[in-house]
Amino acid sequence: MRKMIGTLLAFSVAGCATSEKAALRKDIAALNVRIAASEASIDQKTGGLGAIVDPLHVRVGYRPIIAWGDKIAAAPPDQRTISFRQTSRSGYIERHKIGCPWPLSDGYWYAEIAAADSTKADVVIQAMSITPAANGLNISTPLSLYLESRVHGHAKACIGGGIGTNVFLDARKNLTATMLARFEPVVDGEAPYGIDLISPNNLSITVSVHLGWIGNLGIPFEVHNLAKTLSDGRIGLLYSQQGVMEVPGAGKYVYKMRSIDPQIVPDEGGVALSSGVKIEIAPASN
Repeated sequence: MRKMIGTLLAFSVAGCATSEKAALRKDIAALNVRIAASEASIDQKTGGLGAIVDPLHVRVGYRPIIAWGDKIAAAPPDQRTISFRQTSRSGYIERHKIGCPWPLSDGYWYAEIAAADSTKADVVIQAMSITPAANGLNISTPLSLYLESRVHGHAKACIGGGIGTNVFLDARKNLTATMLARFEPVVDGEAPYGIDLISPNNLSITVSVHLGWIGNLGIPFEVHNLAKTLSDGRIGLLYSQQGVMEVPGAGKYVYKMRSIDPQIVPDEGGVALSSGVKIEIAPASN
């Protein structure tokens, strides 16, 4: 009886040991599956030493530019004035020939700037209003224009000598100029931009000619087709950088970083720039 009980206990212990080993092998297999999945996930996320990382996003709002326009409008007049000063003269403003019968010599009359420093012009920016547009910025600027000069006129008739005199003239004009600072889609890694004068396209101005005791003579002038692109160009968005970095315990590595497919997108709130980034890292050669 005692021998039978011992035999049964031995079989029971052996069965338990076998069951525990099977459960242990099952747990180890499940753990290996989880480790393999984690390794695959890490490899997928990190990549090799050369990899494309998530795009870089940068956004520039229009608010600082609008505040800059408000600051200009609040500045003293001398800080809002664009001045032009004549420094030389060349040629005639107007010149006409007067035909005379033979044997008299032909007559003429002409007008020219009296001196090399006799003309000046001032443009005063009265205010500057900047508002966002779908593709850039609308800029509205009331302007005050003042022009003055001295002109020398000379005439010679068919008979007798010529006579000449200097006259003073000036002109004043208030107008509002509107411009568009625009941004265009990226082409070959460059963002085209332009500043366009939208209005006025035509400008009428009256020049007052002061003739002393005779009085003043107003001469109207018309200037047409002013609307045009004042400035344009391209902003390079492609970026490339390389160098050497030292990793503690691993030596020196050469890194290269460059932008990929940069894009610039303007909207009514600002300008957004996005670009992929390619990073390559390799051990430095000795």
